Amino acid sequence: MSFIINTIRKSKKHDNDNSQSEENNPPEDLPPYLDTRSYDLTDHDREQMAIDDIEKEMSGDELSPYSSNTSRTKTFNLNTLSSMTLVPSYKSLNLLQTPSKFNAISKQNREKYIICKPRDQSRLQLSDAIRKTAETAQIDDSEWLASHIIAVYFGTSWLRDSLNSLVQKQEWKRVMSGPTLQAKRSKGRKTNHIPVDSHVFSWSFPPSEKNSKTHKDMTSTEYITVALDECKRYIADKNLFPTKVGVRFDSEFLVVATRIIHLCQIVLSHFYTRDLFNVLSTNHLHTRLNMVFSHLLLIDDIFGLNVIDRSKHPLFDLIPILVDPE
Repeated sequence: MSFIINTIRKSKKHDNDNSQSEENNPPEDLPPYLDTRSYDLTDHDREQMAIDDIEKEMSGDELSPYSSNTSRTKTFNLNTLSSMTLVPSYKSLNLLQTPSKFNAISKQNREKYIICKPRDQSRLQLSDAIRKTAETAQIDDSEWLASHIIAVYFGTSWLRDSLNSLVQKQEWKRVMSGPTLQAKRSKGRKTNHIPVDSHVFSWSFPPSEKNSKTHKDMTSTEYITVALDECKRYIADKNLFPTKVGVRFDSEFLVVATRIIHLCQIVLSHFYTRDLFNVLSTNHLHTRLNMVFSHLLLIDDIFGLNVIDRSKHPLFDLIPILVDPE
């Protein structure tokens, strides 16, 4: 046990030591968001099992809403408490091992794993929910798009708030980065040195030298705050996102909708960097991240916003697994 504890401590020390060489990190060829060990098998949902176990343990507690007997107090058995935790202990051991190609998730094996939560929203179901049907045909196109834009914004903001409660301010990355681009990974394989999370997002969109200079010194947390605050201002603007029946959407709505999707996809991409994704994974929130990002990708594709260029996107390897058909 002491060896395990020391191993975990050493791993944490390594993560916090910026002077440590990137060569000691697991290969970027298989980032954690593509590692099958980050996901539960479809027939072994540890998160749901843990929730069920907790509800069973609480069923005898007189203060529990699940209690069937309010005259008796149930005391937790400390010996079984570890099996109830929502944080799987296997991650501190199994994921310390270097991943191999056999751990890679792909379009061929993705159905074996729980990649997105909620589980009742599959790729096809989510895609169908975004596309207008006979029942929703009478809804204005801008209003239909706006409802999905708002959902992605709130999903992104919720993940940000969750990470803020799990990660100390000093532990966030200095720069607004994302997973390494495909071209750099390919070049790195030739030299056997693949940089980790090396893509840095500029602020400007569309490119603007003035904006780039103004925001170039922002930390990742400042960048995320400014980006989501901008999105919030747009959504709160009754001219851009009208709330009264019969009020037409502003002519600039599509430009703003594209801007919100752009900013949200940058923020979500940052959450896929190694350290942040591992925090989400440990707390069973990475599948929510995948769901929000899937929603964004499908909005971009179905509404033809053309924000995502797969060939140049840091998550070029994850995108087809999340949203492409067989």
